[in-house]
Amino acid sequence: SGGVYLAVQRLLIESFDEVLEHQAELVAQAIDVEDGAPVFAREILLPDLSDNEHFTRLYRTDQTLSSNDMAVAEQVPELPAAVANALQGQRSLMQIQLRTGALRIATFPVVHKGSIAGALQVGVALNDIDDTLRTLLQVLLGLAPATLLAASGGGVFLAKAGILSGRAHDQRRVSF
Repeated sequence: SGGVYLAVQRLLIESFDEVLEHQAELVAQAIDVEDGAPVFAREILLPDLSDNEHFTRLYRTDQTLSSNDMAVAEQVPELPAAVANALQGQRSLMQIQLRTGALRIATFPVVHKGSIAGALQVGVALNDIDDTLRTLLQVLLGLAPATLLAASGGGVFLAKAGILSGRAHDQRRVSF
């Protein structure tokens, strides 16, 4: 059951990363460049997220913040290495742990007219995944003893049936 839990956890995170990348691409479409610095051209509304489950940051090429839409419950530390990598053209996905729970963060370069104009960071809380994994763990922990009990009961039944069948076979053999 531990293997099932870890496999499901990995699949959920991989799926979540795909959604996070897609959201970052949508956010990137709302970015303009004014005087060489990236800015949001319009308000960004990410679907299916409550106010305290996400944040969006936009960095200039000198790694200073251009915009910081911090909607998570607590302060998220800046991630200068991820921003520096994005300014070199690299995408990154990482997970950090806050007091209120885990946060998955995607950092991508902002490309304008073929050159990098900044970096975009989108972070989303993993509350839903944590809740799903907690429920799965409870189910697995509840099913493991029940499965063991059923298997033991079945084994006892089969053993008794085999013993009784063997005795009947022995009795027939003796009578011949």
